[in-house]
Amino acid sequence: MNRYPEDILKEIIERSNATVFKTESAGAEEINVETDARFGLMEIVDRLCNGMEEEYDFIVLAGVPYHIETRVLSGLRSYGVGTVITLNWRHQQYADFSYRNMTNLEDWKKELKEVLNNLR
Repeated sequence: MNRYPEDILKEIIERSNATVFKTESAGAEEINVETDARFGLMEIVDRLCNGMEEEYDFIVLAGVPYHIETRVLSGLRSYGVGTVITLNWRHQQYADFSYRNMTNLEDWKKELKEVLNNLR
């Protein structure tokens, strides 16, 4: 279940008018979405920890491998970065919002569609 449902992710990005920073260093190269900029994952984290987070209402992580995402979220939390959300299929204790662990891809897609349907 390491393949992110691109179609749903693209719709979430489009409806939310999100700024997208993409990084190949964390496996996100598999997600084919339009980006505003490309940075290394740790460069994104560094920028967020040094004041860039004030520019955004939410920081959403998608497609980052679980073990890397855990460390990133822990670091963001340590620096007091605001609301951080993960849309990945495994629970993250350092996120303000995270799904429960899901082993069924269809359950995860259903949850992502619910997020999509609630965006204005």
